Amino acid sequence: IAVLGAGGASRAISYALSKYPIEQLTIINRKSDKANQIKSMLGNRVSTNIASYDHLSSLMKKIDIVINTTSIGMVPNIDQTLINKEWIHNNQLISDIIYNPLETKLLKDALQQGAIIHNGVGMFIYQGVIAFEKWTGISPDPKKMRKAVLESL
Repeated sequence: IAVLGAGGASRAISYALSKYPIEQLTIINRKSDKANQIKSMLGNRVSTNIASYDHLSSLMKKIDIVINTTSIGMVPNIDQTLINKEWIHNNQLISDIIYNPLETKLLKDALQQGAIIHNGVGMFIYQGVIAFEKWTGISPDPKKMRKAVLESL
C-alpha cells in the first residue's frame, strides 16, 4: 500500500492500516521528515518504507493500493495529479480522499486504466458526523448528510 502525503490524513490512514496484516506500507512525500514521524509513530506495527515522489513511477508496478492524501487535484487545480496514467494498472485500487471534485483526474485516469476507484466523500461525511455529535450531542443520520453533500457538490 502506498500513501501519498504525510499530513494529518496520512497519519490517521496509516495508523488505521497498521491494524491490518499488510505486507508493506510506503509513505511517499516531498520531505522525508514528516513521513519519518509517521513511520516512528507506527513503530513495529507494520513494515514501513519512506520514498520521494521521484520513485513513484517505479514503485507503482509493485503497489496494490494507492491512497492520495494530498490536495493535488482538488478544486481549483482539477487537472493536476501526482501519478501518470500509464503507471496505473488494472489490478490496483486507487483511492483519493479529495471530495471536490467527486472524480479527480487521478480517479478518472485510474478508471480508464481499469483500476478500482474510491473517492473521499465517505471520509468527509463521517468526519462531519463525528464533529456534529461532539459539538451537539446529537447523532446525525449519515444517509441524510451524504445526500446533502452530494447535492451540494
